[in-house]
Amino acid sequence: KTQASAALNGSRLPSATRVFMQEGFDARVDAGEVLTEAVLQTEITAMREHLAAMVPPDFGAARPGLGSLITEADMISEGDKLFDGLLGFFMTENPALRGECKDWNGNVVAEAFEPSAPAFTSFRKAYVEISGDEELTGNLLQPNGLPKKEVRFAGEAAMARSDWTSAISAVINQILIRQISMQDEQEWRIFSEIVPLNNLQAQVRVEFGGFGDLPTVAEGAAYEEYEPPTDNEATYTPSKYGKTWVITKEAIIDDRVGIIRRMPISAAMAAKRTLNKAVLNHMLDNGTHTIDSKALFHADHSNTAVASLGSATLETARAAIYAQAELDSESVIGAKARWLLVADALAETAYDLVTPAKDEPNATPSFMQTKGINVVVTTHQNDTDMWILTADKSEIPIMEVGFFNGQQMPKLVIQDQPTAGMAFTNDQNSWKIG
Repeated sequence: KTQASAALNGSRLPSATRVFMQEGFDARVDAGEVLTEAVLQTEITAMREHLAAMVPPDFGAARPGLGSLITEADMISEGDKLFDGLLGFFMTENPALRGECKDWNGNVVAEAFEPSAPAFTSFRKAYVEISGDEELTGNLLQPNGLPKKEVRFAGEAAMARSDWTSAISAVINQILIRQISMQDEQEWRIFSEIVPLNNLQAQVRVEFGGFGDLPTVAEGAAYEEYEPPTDNEATYTPSKYGKTWVITKEAIIDDRVGIIRRMPISAAMAAKRTLNKAVLNHMLDNGTHTIDSKALFHADHSNTAVASLGSATLETARAAIYAQAELDSESVIGAKARWLLVADALAETAYDLVTPAKDEPNATPSFMQTKGINVVVTTHQNDTDMWILTADKSEIPIMEVGFFNGQQMPKLVIQDQPTAGMAFTNDQNSWKIG
């Protein structure tokens, strides 16, 4: 056993292979077999040849010849080349996805993509290289239930060993993360406080009134006690969003590169757009203020104006925000107008109203142009009469957006087992995003 262990440790075979062979050698020694150095080296060489034959012959680095040395690092390196080739396949038409990706708060969510191998130009080739399904049957398993091909990944894939299902899921998740992190369709964050939810039941939030000014206390007199502030309940019930898409067996066989490459990018764009619309439309469609069951913009809230966007109407709205009174104390909050939400048809008008001109006769800012108001353009409505002015959410809460378990990034699930679901009945691999 000691001799076998020494021979294996010096072989530089992958660690899992060494463990496997050591267990076999130990069992044979326990059974009374004498393992000479020659026998050990013969079997180690045979294993090297077996592993060498498993390396793809025409991808990445040159294929080791039979009997050549393949280490675990070599196998991971080849796996990473396959993974990077597949990831590069989906990035071909959108080079912006290759750069470092940050979320709205500036946190890095994906490092810059520095591929270790050229991008696949054929999805069919990528499928065959990674899955081992050379006959394109759609069955990824051998008769013994093991994958036809097991690939080892490190780096982006963040997994020690994998197969086609895990590889394609990891790649598409990378595309989703990178596409969703781009700054388009993120305007909803400007107006929203984001919170985690631990259930999908109706959420209750309480609005408290404020205390009035402190009264003078005479010498030796008792302090007056405030009346309990008013507390009003606001509620909302979380909604679930999602969709599935499929890649058919025919799409892989026919190598429909354009359609396959576009699918995860389109899914990511749809997810971003859906969330942005769901939040912004609550304001744009004048949704219900659940505390009093009235419209969000209502005469009783002192926040409506039936007038086109212009210098005078914008000043009226700014003054109304400043004059909003605190519940109970009725003290003026003095909030500052910060965001002007408009449709694209009003974008130029809004910009001219709040942005000081340069190198023009009105280079001196107007009163409104000194107020630090920023324009936000929405593409989801194009009503030229619709414009909304708000304070910053840090001064006056506007909306709350909750995510179950704090999961803001859509989740991806793949169904490709050949004996179940659409993979069995329709020759389709399906993905669910939600």
